[in-house]
Amino acid sequence: MKWLLTTFGGIPIRRGTPDRGALNRAVQRILAGDIFGMSPEGTRSGDGILRQGKTGVVYLAMETNAPILPMVHWGSENWQSNLMRFQRTPFHIAVGTPFRIHQIHPLDHRSRNEILMEIMMEMASLLPPRYRGKYAYSSDYTPRFLKYC
Repeated sequence: MKWLLTTFGGIPIRRGTPDRGALNRAVQRILAGDIFGMSPEGTRSGDGILRQGKTGVVYLAMETNAPILPMVHWGSENWQSNLMRFQRTPFHIAVGTPFRIHQIHPLDHRSRNEILMEIMMEMASLLPPRYRGKYAYSSDYTPRFLKYC
């Protein structure tokens, strides 16, 4: 996967630790006008269930004021076993409403985590319930930091 991503201009990250260098390269690319995709969890999920998000997505959004287009996919968790049996794998993609992050200063640890929660709740709302993980959509969820485009 790393070869594929770097071939197409992806930015590799160091796993297990915040990679400021990769985040700064991403900021430069976004400010240059590139479209940038990322997994806010910092990795891919083997079972398709939404994992705990990481605040790198908040950092990128606050540094660039770029709009965020939430996208999710599900159904690919069995693709390898299906391939071995020559069966199709139903794969689904959902796209939400673009938004920006309401700029707040200073951005402290608590507000960064609240913004992350709202981003992850937006993503979870696009998924079927069994894939939402800890972000199971609540009917009383009201975003405070997201401004829809």
